[in-house]
Amino acid sequence: MFWLRYFHASTIAILLSAICLMMTNFIGLGAKEVYHIQKRKPDKVILTFISLVSVSITITLILAAKDILFLTKGIVSVFLVFNLALIDHDQGRIPIHFLGSALVVGIYFGLLEGDLNHFLFGGVANLVIGWSVYGLGKQFIKRKYSESNSDQAFGFGDVYGAGVLGFLIGFPGGMWAFLLTLLLSLIGTAISAVIMRKKFISSKVRLGVCFFCALVCFILLDLISFSS
Repeated sequence: MFWLRYFHASTIAILLSAICLMMTNFIGLGAKEVYHIQKRKPDKVILTFISLVSVSITITLILAAKDILFLTKGIVSVFLVFNLALIDHDQGRIPIHFLGSALVVGIYFGLLEGDLNHFLFGGVANLVIGWSVYGLGKQFIKRKYSESNSDQAFGFGDVYGAGVLGFLIGFPGGMWAFLLTLLLSLIGTAISAVIMRKKFISSKVRLGVCFFCALVCFILLDLISFSS
């Protein structure tokens, strides 16, 4: 019986991940036509890593989650942020529709759980913190380099990503997830700087993958707390 459940869970997880990958290609083609965005050369290691993480967390949720509401919210959140990570990795941008989608998801599950303020305040708080980080980074770039230099590590799309985590996780978990995202990005940047033999300040890591990893960590923590 366990192997049958595992097979069903694996099939669902692989299908969801495949749908995300296909959606990324479709959205990427549309963005190239509308915004004239050139697709970046994909990093197969990163794509393989986040795909495996997506499949693994989905299987874990299906097999371990005892509450149908928690299971549904977890899978929807994974699907949304996995797609966000793929788009960010593919195009180097996080479109605002992810923020709108997360707001709708947060309102929906907030109403079902009877704690709407928990998710709304989490999203708003993360947007404020993300906007502050963006503003401080912009000021730093202007003072350190030149006013015309707009190339900064934390872009405005990352503000949307912070809001996504807040609306999906709530408060204060969303805030801690955003801080974990920043920590993961610093670690990723340091590793990238060592491998590529570049200065730390000039090395960059797309935050979409870090947003996704932070979400997965908090889903696992919630899953452990529900099970105990």
